Amino acid sequence: ENGSACFHCCQPPPRGNIKGLQRCNACRAVKYCGRKCQTADWKKHHKPVCKILRAFRKYCQDNPAPPRSRMLAVGSKFDTFKRLATSNRLTGADLPKNAGPVHWTIATQVVRTAPFCNVCHKNDWEHGATVEWTSCPTCGHGWACAEHSEEYLRTRHTKEICDTHVAS
Repeated sequence: ENGSACFHCCQPPPRGNIKGLQRCNACRAVKYCGRKCQTADWKKHHKPVCKILRAFRKYCQDNPAPPRSRMLAVGSKFDTFKRLATSNRLTGADLPKNAGPVHWTIATQVVRTAPFCNVCHKNDWEHGATVEWTSCPTCGHGWACAEHSEEYLRTRHTKEICDTHVAS
């Protein structure tokens, strides 16, 4: 899941840090271990990537996927978004003028690795910028949005499923 390590230095949250990693307040898609990494990444790559991700979140909210296709749709939806954006056919999107291939590649990876809820099947992009995700506290697998986390852990993420992840 995006956010299990700092997006810049790739380190997990420091021990004893109750807050853990801090989300970028603009795109809400990546997390950093602190201001130093966030500033360094902003200068290096994140400024245009952030703008791409914010525009994609708005695109998803304006063009929701049918419920049965949500799990697979985010990758192809981003491909469509990118094609429209790079050919200047995406109206009303606030896209960066200086986004190059590396920025689109980074944004693609962020989008394709975002979690989706195992109950409602909405992904990070369809839920909105403030969604919080929960995984199994024992094995770390099986994502659910905050609204469905108890239901998922109680009824769908069985002990047998959890044991297979712990054993591997």
